[in-house]
Amino acid sequence: MKHKKFINIALLVTGMILFFALNANAGYARYVCNVISTGPAGSDTWVVLTDTAVTPKFSNAGFKFPAARAKEMMAIALTAITSNLKVEAIVNLGSTGTVYAIFVYSE
Repeated sequence: MKHKKFINIALLVTGMILFFALNANAGYARYVCNVISTGPAGSDTWVVLTDTAVTPKFSNAGFKFPAARAKEMMAIALTAITSNLKVEAIVNLGSTGTVYAIFVYSE
């Protein structure tokens, strides 16, 4: 029983370390955006976003959806377009231009 408890604690600590290490990645940030367009292009699925901040970090910028979640993320982007809503997106502004997460955003 002690051995199992120790393994669980070790896994929890390892998970927390990985979580904070990945969140420290300077490339990802959260933005409220307008969705300009979305869809497949070649073998990837893309979304074009514009930051709605007073001083926007990007305008009409293309971001790739991860292949494993592309359909779900594209559905969220399409929902935002058809409902005239914004999205809250966690994106990497680096050379990869990747969306980590996307949510429909209502003020």
